[in-house]
Amino acid sequence: DIYGHRGGEGNPEIFYFERVNASGGREHRIRWRCLMNPRNSEYYRYFLKIDFLTINMKSIEVMHQGYKMKTDRGDITISIAAWLQLDYKNEWDNTNFLRSKFIQNLFRNRVYKEQIESHKVDLYKTVYRLQNTIKQYLKLKTLYEMPKPFHPEKGL
Repeated sequence: DIYGHRGGEGNPEIFYFERVNASGGREHRIRWRCLMNPRNSEYYRYFLKIDFLTINMKSIEVMHQGYKMKTDRGDITISIAAWLQLDYKNEWDNTNFLRSKFIQNLFRNRVYKEQIESHKVDLYKTVYRLQNTIKQYLKLKTLYEMPKPFHPEKGL
């Protein structure tokens, strides 16, 4: 959650919009913003922007193993963007020696270059695992076989 612990659980949702069209289909637009400090770092932070768009969602009833169940049918698009934030607390701007952009670029391009690249790879892997977990939950094709999820399956 980018705003701290809203609601006690750290809800990452910053926007929720629902529209019902004339045919009874629903459209949802949901925006999540998530932060993660890798390895309890004070300098690096991962920022994830996750946007959901559902179109023409309708409640339907299906028969599954002899039972009538209610479910929803529609189209969903999930987009995930992630980036690495450096010096997210702006501590370098408050230090006289490190305030200069030349010094900051020197440190980032020479001294911290390997660490920054390592964090970029770690962020890429984290987001890729998130993408594959979402695909596995929605029973879509993935590039490789994912292990069983920790949480139990829901739905059909």
